[in-house]
Amino acid sequence: MGVPDTERALGPGLDLFESTSLLTCVVHRLAVDEGVRVLFIKGEPLSQQGLRQRHDSVDVDVLVDPSALQHLLKALAELGWKVAVEPTSALVLPLHSTTLRHPNWGCELDVHNRFPGFLAGPADVFEALWERRSTVQIAHREVPCPDIATHGAVAALHWLRDGWSEATRAKLDYLVGALGPRLDGAGRLDLAEFVRRTGAAEPLRPLLDMLAIDVPAGDHDTTAWRIRTASTGVKSVGWVVELGQTPVRRLPGRLWHALVLTEAEIRNEQPNAAPGAWGLFRARLYRLRYGLRALPEAVRIVWRERRRR
Repeated sequence: MGVPDTERALGPGLDLFESTSLLTCVVHRLAVDEGVRVLFIKGEPLSQQGLRQRHDSVDVDVLVDPSALQHLLKALAELGWKVAVEPTSALVLPLHSTTLRHPNWGCELDVHNRFPGFLAGPADVFEALWERRSTVQIAHREVPCPDIATHGAVAALHWLRDGWSEATRAKLDYLVGALGPRLDGAGRLDLAEFVRRTGAAEPLRPLLDMLAIDVPAGDHDTTAWRIRTASTGVKSVGWVVELGQTPVRRLPGRLWHALVLTEAEIRNEQPNAAPGAWGLFRARLYRLRYGLRALPEAVRIVWRERRRR
């Protein structure tokens, strides 16, 4: 009988919560030893700060100083952490994290060098978060994370990235109920300044409206963010965006790649696909069918949001 996902971790007697907690400590210790600044985001830190309802995370998310990303990835590779699947598919927003896996751990590690929705430069965003950092205790170790107000902004962007829904509304309601009473006048002004500095005024508009905090729209281009939030569940949007910006000389190669993608990415998307060449062929046909079916809607979304700019 298979081991349930929530129990599969380092081995017998170690559940998923214990696995993610210990991994957080390992990554923090490695970052300290390597002289790399990191902030642990979402997951257990967010729960400890009371900004979301408790649930077991299946991975550990860490935001790293962008200038030290490759340094930390190399150090993690020396411990056996490897890139889960090399990403080659088209994206609406820039790639924001690298997902790592280890054969002896039952959870993944997401190493972020940026966070979607913060439209200022990644280095500027990290500095703004670092200046306002706090700590939480995980497995008896103090680890750094964003403070309550800025971590609330991170969480809201994470939920809003997939567009507006009743589930998003429920999570924001909980967040506002937890965050609002803890923001005095100075705290509200500081949060507004943080949002302005990180270019997140428009992406965070629903949260700001619920908190009755007024932050004028900045001059950052929100087109990609709006396309992303409007296209949840719509296949092909990333390819519509990328192929529309690809030079003519590179178009045939990227168009072919859009049709076939890599085997690793196909099997990551469809883990139940049959093994072998025939199973891969059928998985590619399945992806192509649904991608083409969604293509008209993807084109409409991209065209509409680019016109709004």
